[in-house]
Amino acid sequence: MRKEVSNESTMQLSSLTDLELAYTNITELPKEIGKLSFLIHLDLKDTKITALPKEIEQLTCEIIQ
Repeated sequence: MRKEVSNESTMQLSSLTDLELAYTNITELPKEIGKLSFLIHLDLKDTKITALPKEIEQLTCEIIQ
């Protein structure tokens, strides 16, 4: 079972506005997350992510941790 969001998946979702990853076993986000320029809401509540990639600073969305 994968525990990260793949780079390919991120690029295919470039127009995504909401990303709900709460209560999953995801352990990390790829640096390509910063390319989701349409993202408005990113929910990471109760995940296994311990650090966010610096590229996330490129986003202006609400991040729930």
